Amino acid sequence: MFSKDLITPFGLQTILRTWLTNDGLELTENAAEVKLGNYTAYYAERFGKLYLIDLDSNGWDTDVLKELLNKIGLNELPVKTLVIYGYSFSFKNLRELKTNLDTRDKEKKPALQERY
Repeated sequence: MFSKDLITPFGLQTILRTWLTNDGLELTENAAEVKLGNYTAYYAERFGKLYLIDLDSNGWDTDVLKELLNKIGLNELPVKTLVIYGYSFSFKNLRELKTNLDTRDKEKKPALQERY
């Protein structure tokens, strides 16, 4: 799969740090790890951005999506923007995420940014 070829040589942390810096986070600031089932996401609280970079084969499934949407809906995780590494997600999982986001209230619906 093409996605492994992009994460493995650079490393997930390098991709995350690049995105955090481009989004305005200082080099000394870190994003918090957020465990969603067996999947690990990264949350930059200052911007309300949740980064989904890891391969979906590393634990992403429908239960993780439900957990994420529940945390957002209950404001346990105040996410304004979901930043997703498009190469890491299968078409099915990406479509499922988009479809479920589209059913949310506009007030509680985070923006979705796909990055490549």
